[in-house]
Amino acid sequence: MGSCTTLLQMAINVKKWCGIRNEDVLRMVTYNPSKLLGFPRVGVIKKGFFADFNVLDDNLKLYQVFKDGRTVL
Repeated sequence: MGSCTTLLQMAINVKKWCGIRNEDVLRMVTYNPSKLLGFPRVGVIKKGFFADFNVLDDNLKLYQVFKDGRTVL
């Protein structure tokens, strides 16, 4: 079985259903998978890493998307 739920919506659901802090939920969908899958320079905002990231509010609502350091949304 699969799902058409977005990763961001899944993060919002986990936060809501389990009462997990934003920092922990976001680590679960960014840093942890990148390390598990062996992707270097992914999952952290840090010099020398890829500049792909999203800007979210406290409710995990999406405001901006950056790809290669440039705004795409």
